[in-house]
Amino acid sequence: GLSLVAVAGGEARPERLTTLGIMAWLLDETPQAVRAFDEAFDRWELQGALPECLGGAVAWSYVERGRWEQARQACTRTTAARRPALDE
Repeated sequence: GLSLVAVAGGEARPERLTTLGIMAWLLDETPQAVRAFDEAFDRWELQGALPECLGGAVAWSYVERGRWEQARQACTRTTAARRPALDE
């Protein structure tokens, strides 16, 4: 099969992989969505919290695959994006 990076336009940017994951989830292709989210998260680790708009699709994709811990982590990371920093 095609690699997700190739499908995402040959770039391994987390934004492209996440977009691909959301599209796959909307098309009821949850296994591909989870693979895309996994690859995106591996690259996003260094960047901190997930963008707020991604939380629902990411968490539901993991829930649909029975990956409860990853679903919880996605919710936690999305929530962290909404919290203001204490030093602001």
